[in-house]
Amino acid sequence: MAPTAEERNSLLAQLDPTSSVLVVPSVEVAQGLLEPGQQLTRSTTSRRAAADRPAAAGVRIHEDRRAVRFGTVEVTLTPLEFSLLRRLINEPGRVWRFDEIVREVWGTDHLGDASQVHAVVKRLRAKLAREHAPVVIEAVRGVGFRAVRPEARTA
Repeated sequence: MAPTAEERNSLLAQLDPTSSVLVVPSVEVAQGLLEPGQQLTRSTTSRRAAADRPAAAGVRIHEDRRAVRFGTVEVTLTPLEFSLLRRLINEPGRVWRFDEIVREVWGTDHLGDASQVHAVVKRLRAKLAREHAPVVIEAVRGVGFRAVRPEARTA
């Protein structure tokens, strides 16, 4: 387990290249991949990756093709848009701080001025609004972002 991309790469460089390895950024991610008492195998991981997972607000996440579906609409997202939306809707209403978003989505601890986060959020909001998604990304001024149902938005 390694929280940053650099640490994960460093760990992988030290391992035997013929070994099978699962490298994840957190315990929560590892627990999400493994069901209690089940061994992780290639067929297990490929089945899970290909399966669509229900998420908040009637949105289904399609990991295998980086898309989200709500009703009959499917929206394909860039890797950054998908990673950001997945985190936001897996915990609806939770405010994700800018530093948490950068660490989880970009895999780095460098925040800079947060303009990269705002740019991805802007594109993602446009795609979701265009398709009338049952979830919106709401800014929490000076803190970060959260996903909420449109009717649950604060004034």
